[in-house]
Amino acid sequence: MFCVKWFFLINFTLGIKIGVREPQTERPTYRGSSKEERIDVRFSVVMPHSIFQEKDYLKEISRAKRQLARMPFQEEFELNPSLVMLDAMPGPTQVLEKICDQFLGKNIVALLYLTNSENYGRETVASQYFLELAKYVGLPVISWNADNAALEQTTGLEKLQLQLAPTVKHQAQAMISILERYSWQYFSIITSKIGGYLSFTQALRDIVTDPKNAEKKLQILDILHTDNPKEDLQKFERTESRIFLLYCTRKEAQQILFQAKLIGITGRNYVWIATQPVLGEFKEALPALPSGMLGVHFETSTDALIREISTAIKVFGNGFNNLYHTLHFIEEGGGGIFP
Repeated sequence: MFCVKWFFLINFTLGIKIGVREPQTERPTYRGSSKEERIDVRFSVVMPHSIFQEKDYLKEISRAKRQLARMPFQEEFELNPSLVMLDAMPGPTQVLEKICDQFLGKNIVALLYLTNSENYGRETVASQYFLELAKYVGLPVISWNADNAALEQTTGLEKLQLQLAPTVKHQAQAMISILERYSWQYFSIITSKIGGYLSFTQALRDIVTDPKNAEKKLQILDILHTDNPKEDLQKFERTESRIFLLYCTRKEAQQILFQAKLIGITGRNYVWIATQPVLGEFKEALPALPSGMLGVHFETSTDALIREISTAIKVFGNGFNNLYHTLHFIEEGGGGIFP
């Protein structure tokens, strides 16, 4: 909650000041104010376009807003969420119009951006463009993106963005947890060249080289980034590795595992652990997947996406409530974070 508090403290103080009311010499007291006198705080919930799901989107937004009704900030502020639907692959012009006209033009102080696409292609690029443009104009974004692997994952507060979906770093940590559970110390990394493959590899390297994990004696034997499995996997014919961590799409996994079977590294003496992009949202297993294969998975269905609306709004509400308490503490002479 600490990082959420600072995320809102840095970004929304400016947003409320500019977007909701003009600066005043003396700050009026609103405790016990009526609904008409409360300050309007506008934020937008950006969802994939769907005429069939629009009603469910609005229902979940209303439900989540009601859950925040008893928070102390409601004495002075009223949250006013609005639903905005965006095409799966919006053009640059459409994104620009949304950001400039619909968000900045209507004094929106933050965006909640949720997508469940797992195509790891043009739709991911569209999400990246949306987030980059929001960052450029200074709009804070709380996001839940299933295909966030290719998105920027730096943690600086100046990014103005908070990712709620499991990232490649989280998936790498989950894989290492499996290795630790069964005392497997040596492993190899095999990836295609989809977005985020370097981040995935670096995350595993960071975990292995972390001094905290020194006693676990984890070791990466081989690393392969392939766009031609038929040729590239030949190097594993005489590998000492028995554990393989796989990061690629479902389609690429079929090709990689088919070649792996041909060279004999998918039998009972080998273990493969796959990331979310390999598993996807489908319930059935791919024919090429070896028996006993493990995977790191989180739900990305439409129902799961709609449930995450409530999570995102709760994060927004709790962060805003922390900001409210902090500003009152400073105003009442408590000192605080400012010199």
